Amino acid sequence: MYRTIKKQNTILYLNSRLWRNCTLKKQILVFLFIIFVSCVHSSNIRFHSINETFGVSMLNVSSVCKDGKGFIWASSRSGVIRLTDDSYRMYSLPFEKHNAIVVKLVCQNSELLVYTNNGQLFKYNVVLDRFDRLLTIPEFNIGVTNILADNKGTYWISSNSGLYKLTNGSLSTQISSIDFRYITWYNDSQLIVATNEKISLLDIRTLKSKTLYEYPTNQSFNVSKLFYDKTHRKLWIGTISDGLCYYYFNSSTFSRSAIKGFPKQSILAIEANSDSTMLIGIDGHGIWKLDNVHDNLLDVYTENGDDPSSLLGNGF
Repeated sequence: MYRTIKKQNTILYLNSRLWRNCTLKKQILVFLFIIFVSCVHSSNIRFHSINETFGVSMLNVSSVCKDGKGFIWASSRSGVIRLTDDSYRMYSLPFEKHNAIVVKLVCQNSELLVYTNNGQLFKYNVVLDRFDRLLTIPEFNIGVTNILADNKGTYWISSNSGLYKLTNGSLSTQISSIDFRYITWYNDSQLIVATNEKISLLDIRTLKSKTLYEYPTNQSFNVSKLFYDKTHRKLWIGTISDGLCYYYFNSSTFSRSAIKGFPKQSILAIEANSDSTMLIGIDGHGIWKLDNVHDNLLDVYTENGDDPSSLLGNGF
């Protein structure tokens, strides 16, 4: 258990009456998940607003992560906030271009990186306690879908126009003209890659790929999220409109979730909640708690008009 934002059977989250009208409202669900993972031990869950708790106005949050010291970090166009259970600190970003729409975090290998949709990257300076500009790409018009850091400090950037590598401040194209919907680590040298045509393993040393599952002819999966469960060697696949799917490495099989009534709306977050449960965030349908082995639904957290501590606004 980590020490940030943790109270018994309580979840703290960013909340605003403007959520329902925000173009980035669905991204806030990520924030709920990371905090939610720290304290789910009872079905009697209470949600509380970070904005109300600390008297801040943090809107359009698009990313959140937890660092090795237990701090929770959340990013938005207005900057970055660092949270503990009883305090916060706001950080501004030294933008060179001020038209960023999405601002996201990468927290891996004891480093904290911030990137925007318009090609600006910032790195947290531990000594000076600030964010410094790392790189600005003048003509960066691609849509970044994820950034991962390897154990050598290299960042791998997936986008709708290819795969890029950032090493010591130098950006290079690794694979071009392919729509990378999402990437996640399989092991230290291989990425699990989802495109519009298939799911594959990519060796980052040789850039050779191995197809795991190719979608049926005339069918395309718009993957929105991947989560690899190393213990059970099971890949959780969230989609925009095709629900939840799985790929099992042990049997090399692909299947859809058999949970009755599982929504077909965008899956925006997938997180391990414990050794045996997962949390799935669905736009407009709240948080679904699943058994991570048997594909069973355990609970659903949605807005309850009679409970002020319920999850407000099921659309994020």
